[in-house]
Amino acid sequence: MKEKLKRIWAQRPGLTRGQKLVRNLGLCTLLLLWFWGMADYPLPTAELEFRRLERTNLLPRSEIVLAPPTYRSYLTVSKEDRTFVARDGTELTLRGRWFVGVTEDRAIAALVGESISTVPLAETGPTLVPLVDGVGDHAGGYWVEEGPMEGGGYRYDYHNFSALLLFNVPEETARTEMSITDEEGTPRLGRGWDLEDGRWLVGFEEKGVGDRAIGWCLDQPYTLRLYREDGSLLLEQAGTIPRAE
Repeated sequence: MKEKLKRIWAQRPGLTRGQKLVRNLGLCTLLLLWFWGMADYPLPTAELEFRRLERTNLLPRSEIVLAPPTYRSYLTVSKEDRTFVARDGTELTLRGRWFVGVTEDRAIAALVGESISTVPLAETGPTLVPLVDGVGDHAGGYWVEEGPMEGGGYRYDYHNFSALLLFNVPEETARTEMSITDEEGTPRLGRGWDLEDGRWLVGFEEKGVGDRAIGWCLDQPYTLRLYREDGSLLLEQAGTIPRAE
């Protein structure tokens, strides 16, 4: 019986070179699909990942108003960090790849690969979008102050901040002031940077990455003031920082 099976096996038709190529390509494809699935099916670009987050969370396709730039400063701490250049030339780096999109009635904020949330659009005035991930931690950011030191050498001072995005800001705005009262009743002042096209990034400076409180600003009262180039008050807006859904 054993010899008979050997003869049958020896008489099997041989594969041509083309058939072997097809077989090997098929095996490689199956192996690549297996590895892709093990990595949770990543897509080739951050924008495609953002669109997938929209679809899987049954959200309408939005108009993107903030997207991570391809530019990444040599001062960044991680390869995942992305650097935006403000209108005044300041390099502002956010940890992770953040997208913000707008639909008819909501703003959608997403940290690609991690979380997505929405907030309602303001009926009048700028809309505040807290950049907070799925566990309630703020988007960490930093800007770097650099320059020569006395006695020689060069310094790099990293200033960490937690971030909010303002959009639909009036074009004539030259400066923003924002104050949030934290849970202890202490007013905290935020600094604003113009990203152009009616977008401002507001950062509340933190002592360090590990000192960031989780979701400290959500549901807290705020006051926002916008000023013209001549220093006159353009708009004052007060309310509560929205909690993303």
